[in-house]
Amino acid sequence: MRVHSQFKDYYDNVAPIGQIFHRKQKLSALTIPKDLFEVLDKDTYVSGRNTTNSFCFRFFVIGFCGKLYPMCHSSTVFRGYKMGNKYLEKFEGFIYSEDEFDKISKRLIKDDIFLYDKFAIEKMKVKFIEFKEILSKSNFLSVFHENFIPYFILYTPRKYDDYILDFLKYGDSNIKEGNIVNNKSKKSENQICCMIHNLRLDSINFKKLVPVYQAYQEIDMFLGGLTIPQKETLPISNEVKIVAHGFDKRHSFRKDKKV
Repeated sequence: MRVHSQFKDYYDNVAPIGQIFHRKQKLSALTIPKDLFEVLDKDTYVSGRNTTNSFCFRFFVIGFCGKLYPMCHSSTVFRGYKMGNKYLEKFEGFIYSEDEFDKISKRLIKDDIFLYDKFAIEKMKVKFIEFKEILSKSNFLSVFHENFIPYFILYTPRKYDDYILDFLKYGDSNIKEGNIVNNKSKKSENQICCMIHNLRLDSINFKKLVPVYQAYQEIDMFLGGLTIPQKETLPISNEVKIVAHGFDKRHSFRKDKKV
């Protein structure tokens, strides 16, 4: 698979041979089920003890080669507060499994000055599991085929996305936060979310979920399946099936029959 693109990703240099993948980014709107929309449209803030800083959790959907993966973006929110001689350490992570919440919890409470509500993080872990269950009942296979794309990200927009979330800015310069926010007036009634085609997977640390060679192979095979035209299967009559199994008017298993 040879990639033609204006930006680099982590699987590009595996084996630049075979079919061509014209990787272009595009922003579009997509109607999604209400229960999924409600999860994507709500941020959760975990406040720290003895500090005005907080920790933000936000959910996204990653569609990759016919499969849906839940992703939780976690980051510290700065409010210019200082405790003693220490500042809150900047933290940003991309969570793809419930076990990663335990690691975050240990990291955030390692310093006695910046104690975070451990139970609130446990609640986020439960929400993540519920999010996975919702996705398991969702079917977005037609999105891949109709748009001819191997992967995408689904999210609901925020006004601060243009300067907070760098992974929503990579690639095509036509993807602007202003264009995304314009969809916000429609989404409450029609449950419309935003979809970026072919986002930069390296920017969301997707390689920890799908390694380099596996990502290359899955994308190559998925694109190959999209390009193969689906042939209509012709019905087989009973007479043809009978002949195919060794029975006909002239022969049987025992002896020839005279016509």
